[in-house]
Amino acid sequence: MQAQGDGVEQLAPFQLQPLAVARVWGGRGIASSLGRALPAGDPVGESWEIHGSLPVLSGPYAGQTLDQLLHSVGRQRLLGSWAPPGDDFPLLAKWLDCQDWLSLQVHPDDALARELEGPGFRGKTEAWLFYEVGAEAEVIHGWKEAAPALAGLDGEGWVKHVRRFTPRQGEWAFTSAGTVHALGPGLLVFEIQQSSDLTYRIYDWGRVGLDGQPRETHLEKSVAAAERSAPLPTPEVPSPALGEVKVICPFFCVEQISGAATWTCGSETLELITALDADLELTHSQGTERLARSASQIVPAGTGSLSCAAPADARWLRIRLCPPQA
Repeated sequence: MQAQGDGVEQLAPFQLQPLAVARVWGGRGIASSLGRALPAGDPVGESWEIHGSLPVLSGPYAGQTLDQLLHSVGRQRLLGSWAPPGDDFPLLAKWLDCQDWLSLQVHPDDALARELEGPGFRGKTEAWLFYEVGAEAEVIHGWKEAAPALAGLDGEGWVKHVRRFTPRQGEWAFTSAGTVHALGPGLLVFEIQQSSDLTYRIYDWGRVGLDGQPRETHLEKSVAAAERSAPLPTPEVPSPALGEVKVICPFFCVEQISGAATWTCGSETLELITALDADLELTHSQGTERLARSASQIVPAGTGSLSCAAPADARWLRIRLCPPQA
């Protein structure tokens, strides 16, 4: 690891060990489409790629979880000067294999999460890349008309008011806290979100979970999240941008790039790099590393000069934190 000007070693870019997560609506698409080895047994709905609970794969911090690394090296050293408050890694990146409808659901914003769940909680704003889209795939996202009066509606009652659409492959959708939504069957999705598991389930299509029991719904909290989560301001895109900005919100900025690029990772924010269509080679001051298709890498803040070697038509993602809001 390279020494910085203040005598502190510069952290090298690193990868985490992904985690396959069983979900009642999942399947084996993460294996067939992305070439991942999956555990036998229950359907796999998610592969977590970046999360505070995942262990570092190699290097001097191998075996430590990302959150443990964050605590041992310091929040600003890893995340940068734009690091949001908190004790854990602020983002979660994952792949989702949707073989059945996910529940109709909604997430709270930060303020409501703290009010309803306690001071240690954060809300959940997320964005999706529709990586593969089946012929009859659908998504529920928001209301088809003006927001209805929700008090007293049961779960099926909410379904009558939602907007459904068929996404295009390669399209992005931004889902701010308070947006009623559900992903439908026939979708393979890459998701970036605030690191939060707060999901208020409205309706679960009459099915049971992997334990054979009906899954809990949270209608009262869902009403609060849908009616009281505040709209998000749109920050300026952090400069300099490399590619096409697909999503920008106070929590993250997502750029999509095709082909090779050279740039500098400054001290303001770390970067997450995800290979979408082909393997990448990422070169930095401490060496060159291969990033397999569908995999993600963490580039610590202040890494400095970077270059990415990729086929001209191969897409990849650069995800950064955004500056604190005034």
